Amino acid sequence: MHMRKKTESRFSLSVRIMFALWIFLILVNILSRFLTSAVDFYIAWIFPAISDFWGSVSGLFSFSVGEFMIVAGVTLVILGIVSFILFMIFAKRTRRKIAIFYGHFYGWILTWLFFVLTFRFFILYQGTQMSQRLAGCRRIIISDENLPLLGTVYSYDDYDIFFREELAPLPVPQQQLLTQPDTIVEEPVEEEEEQQSQEENEDDFFGNDAPPQNVEPVDFPDDFFR
Repeated sequence: MHMRKKTESRFSLSVRIMFALWIFLILVNILSRFLTSAVDFYIAWIFPAISDFWGSVSGLFSFSVGEFMIVAGVTLVILGIVSFILFMIFAKRTRRKIAIFYGHFYGWILTWLFFVLTFRFFILYQGTQMSQRLAGCRRIIISDENLPLLGTVYSYDDYDIFFREELAPLPVPQQQLLTQPDTIVEEPVEEEEEQQSQEENEDDFFGNDAPPQNVEPVDFPDDFFR
């Protein structure tokens, strides 16, 4: 009984710390949009030290640590889901403890992921230099055929004018066009058409030098070969 209360109190403290970290990270992401000077200080003095430290640690390994963490994370999630389902089915007496353990374990993984993304990616986009570089960026929707023309034959402003005048006023269909049709039916090619096309190709390749058909033989006189 005493061990159970001790375990529950430890998990309760873990949840409080996790909850406090999430509030802190959310506030950091919100305030970074307004406190540009603090973000610039972080980018100039704190982030380089973190980046250098991480680079020195990852340089000790012969493989990419980032790719390894991605693969390990995906594997851990898959194994966790499978093992959780198995425990819920077969370990009926300890379902509550297992659910609490898995909740805390994956909760801390998500917290760590949110922490890394915040201080290695999200905040950097709020700095003065990055904001100035991204100020003129625009999102465009263009086909593969017209993409090579953009920036060579036509400028981005030309395409922007064309998009606003020609494409933007078009009504957007409500149907899910990417899923239509459900199946693609391919009509089978008949054997006669294939054989005919093959014969035509052979005629084109070898030429029409075949002897004529249904031609009567010619009888030459006896003195013709003298």
